[in-house]
Amino acid sequence: KDLFGTEGVHTQACSHVLDGFKPRYESTITANLWADGAVMLGKLNMDEFAMGSSNETSYYGPVINPWRRSRLDTVVMPTTHQGEGGFVSAGGTRTARTLDNAQLVPGGSSGGSASAVSAFLCAGATATDTGGSIRQPAAFTGTV
Repeated sequence: KDLFGTEGVHTQACSHVLDGFKPRYESTITANLWADGAVMLGKLNMDEFAMGSSNETSYYGPVINPWRRSRLDTVVMPTTHQGEGGFVSAGGTRTARTLDNAQLVPGGSSGGSASAVSAFLCAGATATDTGGSIRQPAAFTGTV
């Protein structure tokens, strides 16, 4: 999550206000991760300054949930069969799952972290939980 100060690495809280900011210090969470042997693959998108619940307010654009919406449609399908007087048409129904490919929000503000884990881009990610900031995205992306 692009929120934790990481020494020498751009840390911008997904805001234009902090463009180019490279902390000269290590945050407690990243220091603990490095001490335990973790590696950083990169910073993940989030709501600007972690203030949001949809992940649509980042300076870098919205986070997209890797899941897509689908729905069950009941479709009336005409069927034909041969009867005594030739072909007879009769109505029938069929249920089909439709994927409408709508982009879904992952929730926020840690939606980038939850989306990356859900899409198997990483084994784990940093997140925060101010007002459901990781609980909501974890639920929206199916990681819990």
